[in-house]
Amino acid sequence: RYNITSHKRNTINKNKKGSRIIPTAPSCAALFDAEKYFVPDEHKSGRAIIEVSGKVKKISASDGTIVMQMGTVRQLEILFAYQPNNFKSGTLFAYMIAEHHCKRRRDMKLCGLDFETANTCSGSICAVGTALLEDGVVLERREYLVKPHPSVDYMSNFCRNIHGIAYEDLRESPEFPEIWQNVKMLLKSADSVVIHNAAFDLKHLREVLRLYCLPQVSFNYVCSAQLCRYHFPELPRHGLAEMAEKFDITFQHHDALEDAETCAKIASQLEIPENFIGRFEYLQNV
Repeated sequence: RYNITSHKRNTINKNKKGSRIIPTAPSCAALFDAEKYFVPDEHKSGRAIIEVSGKVKKISASDGTIVMQMGTVRQLEILFAYQPNNFKSGTLFAYMIAEHHCKRRRDMKLCGLDFETANTCSGSICAVGTALLEDGVVLERREYLVKPHPSVDYMSNFCRNIHGIAYEDLRESPEFPEIWQNVKMLLKSADSVVIHNAAFDLKHLREVLRLYCLPQVSFNYVCSAQLCRYHFPELPRHGLAEMAEKFDITFQHHDALEDAETCAKIASQLEIPENFIGRFEYLQNV
């Protein structure tokens, strides 16, 4: 692993052409020896795979571009701008910003959400898992078995074989409106809700809200599957099981609580570009 060498900087730096001034005070500077990972080209930007230890809050390239925000990591892929006039060949210079740019990541709360369904009908939610994380640390977990709405109240063999929940397990369970207030409070306490394959879960959420004529609700969300495709395009699959293995997370797949916690843990270790944050809005209230 490459150790991070940090020191306080109270100056400003110019890029190769001297046209861009990068304020760095107060911040920490880090030098990463990347000779083994790329061939420098002074006319182009490039990529480097760097292994680091410790807790990294934010990485900015030497041209000031923010390229990575994360929690504890084992490996980073960093975009960089090569600056031969300032640094020796093969060395990547980056800033670990310690001020407000980092604050959003440090203070960001993520709430993992996962539904299991009784059948293939929209809104047939039979299990709900939520896990609230801050800075990668789990603050609260909640899970519920849910009796589906009467219009979709049956358990298909297909779904039972996936999650292992039997219809008998749901007979004494509350229906969705009885648990929704607690779930909604947790979702809205987060900066973003994290869902793996968000389109699936949000489709069922929208329909169950409609079936019970529940009040309108909105929240920010990010799809961790899309996030993983963005960060790891070289991987053939980006399912939750495959990504959990990549991040060394052990969990029981298709358990609503464990799926929710796992996708939030994965997202907490990755940069979340602003354009990856969506907005769920349910406006119908009849």
